[in-house]
Amino acid sequence: MKAKTKLSAWVYFIQNLRKGFQYALWFVGVGTLMGALYGLIAGIVLQPAAFMLAFLCVLVSANFVIALLTFIVHLILAIFKKGSRSLIRYFALSLSFFLVFFAVHCLLFATGMNIF
Repeated sequence: MKAKTKLSAWVYFIQNLRKGFQYALWFVGVGTLMGALYGLIAGIVLQPAAFMLAFLCVLVSANFVIALLTFIVHLILAIFKKGSRSLIRYFALSLSFFLVFFAVHCLLFATGMNIF
């Protein structure tokens, strides 16, 4: 049986950051597809897809704020050797989602498309 070795915090963070980028790109694709399918019923495809991405950007940003607060708590607990790896994972995934959706938000609103 192979023994599990405990990864350093930075390696664990980077691994989860990379996984988060993959998950975020999937969410962008699925969110766009869901918005486009919803718009297909009404005969307009781009505006609902863009709205879905804009709405997801708001939700991801709110989640990132909460993840940032929990990471600050983790840093305080890490001083006393009580830090949690699950908080590192949560922050890494939230950071990667935020970075991807921030880029999507910038690209989306740089086009000047009127969503409403």
